[in-house]
Amino acid sequence: MSIKAHIDDAKFLISYSRYLSALTIILVAVAASAEKTFPQGEPSQRADQGQDNRCGTCGRGPSKAMGDNERFSLFLKKRIGKLLGFNSLTVEHNGRAYSLEGILYKFFRCKLVHEGALPGNVVFDTTSGLGNYLSISGGETIVLSAGLLGVLIEVVEGAKCNTHEFGRVYREFVPKWGEDEHKIVVSIAERHGLSEERILRLVAITSDITCGVVESSNDVELCEVFNKLVEAGVIERRSALVTRGIVDDQYRLQPVGVAAIRDIASHFELVES
Repeated sequence: MSIKAHIDDAKFLISYSRYLSALTIILVAVAASAEKTFPQGEPSQRADQGQDNRCGTCGRGPSKAMGDNERFSLFLKKRIGKLLGFNSLTVEHNGRAYSLEGILYKFFRCKLVHEGALPGNVVFDTTSGLGNYLSISGGETIVLSAGLLGVLIEVVEGAKCNTHEFGRVYREFVPKWGEDEHKIVVSIAERHGLSEERILRLVAITSDITCGVVESSNDVELCEVFNKLVEAGVIERRSALVTRGIVDDQYRLQPVGVAAIRDIASHFELVES
């Protein structure tokens, strides 16, 4: 059974409101995509290379090679980070910090595949709709919104390893001239007095706007394009941009945001393969 067949089945289940069953199948497709990206025998990139690299339920994964946990988590972190524009998303649960990819592996992937159900302190909330808006909260209970479904489907369909299977062209928003992305993000963040996380979010937004539109628009036109993408739901409303004056309380782009987006557009480009 192909990865595409899994995603097609998940979409069918979603159409009949079988959301948790759909999520289970999508997570299988994520795991398969991760293994295509990081094949068996791939060296571990973790400093510890120890027990945390193994599946929490079945213990699968050698200690010195990349194991199931690391493969799954690294693939998700890179893909979701590119899609949503953040380096890492972490929440607290029972006194411990968990990354989004760690939560999906430990509490969703492993529990659904090996035990057939979520643990009692984890909730998959389908009451807020199925848009591609992902929300997560921690504390005594971890709550993930059903927007996760659309995000994970795009994670799989848009992955470079799956372009042929889904008949898609792989597009990636990357630094020009082969420059180091982290160094560019740090440099732009320092120039505009913003955090690296906010610049990463603006990198994703600039990719949505496209560099061509940024370069051909004056400031007023650029703000209008930004506002239209917000209204269309392409750009998600996030409070982190409001608190630093990148957008106002109505989520309209401000001069700080305009300057940062123009800076990003001068250093990044969209490449196809």
